[in-house]
Amino acid sequence: MQLRRIGVGEFALAVVTLFTLLAGQFWRNLTDWTWFGVIAVAIFVTYAVLLIVHRNSFRHRGFPLTLVVFFGWAVLSLIWSQYQGTTALALVILFATTIAGFGLAYLMPWSTFVRAFSIALRLIIGLSLFFELYVALVIGHPIAANFRTPDYAHEPVESWWCAGKIFEGAPIQGILGNRNLLGFVALLAIVVISVQLADRVVSRLWGTFWLVLAVLTTVLTQSATVFVAMGLVLICCLLALWARKRGDGRHRLVYWTALTFFVVVALVGVLFGPLIAQTIGRSPDFTGRFDIWNATIALWQQHPVLGWGWISYWAPWVYPFQDLIVVHGVMYLQAHNAWLDVGMQLGWIGLIMFTVFVITAVWRAWFRAVDRPRWDARTDRPFVALHMLPLFILACLIAQSLAESRLLIEGGWALLVICAVATKLPDTLNEHPRLLTVDAKA
Repeated sequence: MQLRRIGVGEFALAVVTLFTLLAGQFWRNLTDWTWFGVIAVAIFVTYAVLLIVHRNSFRHRGFPLTLVVFFGWAVLSLIWSQYQGTTALALVILFATTIAGFGLAYLMPWSTFVRAFSIALRLIIGLSLFFELYVALVIGHPIAANFRTPDYAHEPVESWWCAGKIFEGAPIQGILGNRNLLGFVALLAIVVISVQLADRVVSRLWGTFWLVLAVLTTVLTQSATVFVAMGLVLICCLLALWARKRGDGRHRLVYWTALTFFVVVALVGVLFGPLIAQTIGRSPDFTGRFDIWNATIALWQQHPVLGWGWISYWAPWVYPFQDLIVVHGVMYLQAHNAWLDVGMQLGWIGLIMFTVFVITAVWRAWFRAVDRPRWDARTDRPFVALHMLPLFILACLIAQSLAESRLLIEGGWALLVICAVATKLPDTLNEHPRLLTVDAKA
């Protein structure tokens, strides 16, 4: 038997899909919602066709049951939704994003996906740094979407595409138009490129170059959320390496240490969060998030068991989200906490289902990370860091989910689905159901 090779077209599709999932705002700012919709529909249709064409290869259960249950509950929320038309639209978008994530995880080996993911992340970082320099040095003033000059009297700074103040010490936003999103992409790039360097699948010089750019981008965004996520990834890495060193059946000390650490961190965060925020130069209400969280909880309390109905990103034309939270002229359309958002939209039942889905994905990713190395049939050496990557990505997503609701839309949701699916598939490249063809002479 021999490995099936992924064609250039399929690989390019993966890069474009990951770029679009993570940098959707770039397409919307560059063109408009109509063209972004065309791109999104084209990607969804392509992956739907590919999955149908290769449906006979689904010999392994790659679709997590917990995901099916959660998605099913979101669909059922149409029955009691307070905004049924918008819920239907949100479910179509959720389904399309899920199909894209499943296709990315299933239609290529994990190592190939990581290559495509790395290229997409590098494209976003490279274009963002170039964009910031171009606006600062060539245009010379802030710009809004479609390269317009902002209406300074009526358009708040938060709505600008790029302020062009990279040389003035202000946070950069890059092509994403948001420093927190750009910082998160830079963090993912640091994690992915570090894994590639550890497994020597990229040249040391080229990998180090992009790693430096990713670190520089992270620093320039000045996003506190990203630094918290970076700390969580580092802790997960140390715990996984410790568990690998102790070997199978000797993880109890690791688990108790991890549990103690995270409980202490959670208590410190709850008791001293505002003080810590002030110490690192942030507002004690975490940049207005307390007001957003309180408003979300108040909505949740009105429909605690079933929720208001699935909507993912809040639609600004739907009650009760119209002008629910407006700060400095900017309407906030998310709870800035994925867990509160799910609870408000799908109630306690939906939140429990979502939590189980995430926990089971993390559980599988953990054992994928701490298992002994699996051998790559092509190079006759083991991948080690590569199999830890799902755990690191999930750590990034969970850390971000505490301050943003991006886990429920676009790149956040797709990466969650990808990690959940990939950790259910066979571990080694030469066991993957779509990568094997039978040699006629065998």
